[in-house]
Amino acid sequence: MRKMILFLFFALAGHSAIAAENNSREPRAEEAKKAYETYLQQLKDLNGQYKQITADVKKVLKDEDIPVWDEEKGELGFTRFKENAPPTGARVKESEKEMVVSLELPGLKRDSIKVNLVGERKLKVSALKKNDAEAKSVEREVELPASADPKGVHARYEDGVLTVWLSKVHPVEKEMPIPVN
Repeated sequence: MRKMILFLFFALAGHSAIAAENNSREPRAEEAKKAYETYLQQLKDLNGQYKQITADVKKVLKDEDIPVWDEEKGELGFTRFKENAPPTGARVKESEKEMVVSLELPGLKRDSIKVNLVGERKLKVSALKKNDAEAKSVEREVELPASADPKGVHARYEDGVLTVWLSKVHPVEKEMPIPVN
């Protein structure tokens, strides 16, 4: 009889422990679910903050342009920010007096490169890249941040990089006297 009571005691105690463990798992599961929902909400909030900060930075860049350090001259220049501009592979540096456009064009021969100023604000670069089996045409157009003076343009191709220097056209003052002969 004593053995039977001990058996029932341990059986009931074990069953109670299992039931208590199952009951304790449900609150843990609820806690985990709530923590996960809180985590997802925090991610949504962070995503909204990220979008707002990104929009603010784009607005500042549009209003103020992008500062660019010219290492050769040791001065700060600015380049225009163009949202959703197609990638040209060009790097444009701008100072008060000139613009410098750099394009990586590896594997070309200097003789095959043609550089044209289209209007005052577009640079067009074309070349023919020849391999053993075929020839491939390469063309890039770069919108310039300011008007360029056609008389002040020169280019150099060295180590696969084309660099074009363009003097800026400075706008006429509000009023400029013109001598009459």
